[in-house]
Amino acid sequence: LMLAGVPDRFPAIRWVFSHCGGAMASVAPRLALVEGTPQLAQVPDAGVLATLNRFYYDTALSHTDADLGALLSLVDESRLVLGTDFPFSNEELVRGRFEQLATYLGPERMARIQATNASHLLSSGSAESD
Repeated sequence: LMLAGVPDRFPAIRWVFSHCGGAMASVAPRLALVEGTPQLAQVPDAGVLATLNRFYYDTALSHTDADLGALLSLVDESRLVLGTDFPFSNEELVRGRFEQLATYLGPERMARIQATNASHLLSSGSAESD
């Protein structure tokens, strides 16, 4: 999306990436190192890391320092919303991951991810004001 300039062409879209953005947390720092090269000419002027903070990410089956921690080292916590991966994961697995996520985050951060961040994401305001 960034290399094609999509976030700037469609600024009103609120993008949500599942599973904490997948491999994005591993790839983003490498892309940031080579900003300004011709291959990354389409990355918005704000740069790779600022552009990633325009997106939202869900917590589907992501509850450890390896995935959630990596993402939170790059983007603001306000960009994280609750995800379940249901129906692809059964209820018992989802419930267990929620418990692990709550332990990892603590009650205040978990409350923001469960409700506050999602409320902001789904509000009627424009994505440009995010």
